[in-house]
Amino acid sequence: ATAAANLPPNWSVEVREGSAKRYNVYHGPAGLRAVSVPDAWRKHRGETETAPAAEPAAAAPAPAADPAPNSGRIRRRDIVEPFAG
Repeated sequence: ATAAANLPPNWSVEVREGSAKRYNVYHGPAGLRAVSVPDAWRKHRGETETAPAAEPAAAAPAPAADPAPNSGRIRRRDIVEPFAG
């Protein structure tokens, strides 16, 4: 099957010649463009470019504070000098 046969409705494929190789650009309605067939389907469904639409996750509880985040080591920057002012 060709790439055009797998595209969403009202989408087309344009074959371009680059300096090193040929590549496809997919055109959809309302000026949408995609770089691949799966990208065309994501845009056709209205999903964002960074991640597919998903239900919001439940808020996770905040992790408990670790009283010794450095395993008990004291670094020079952790020492507070008394103010001599």
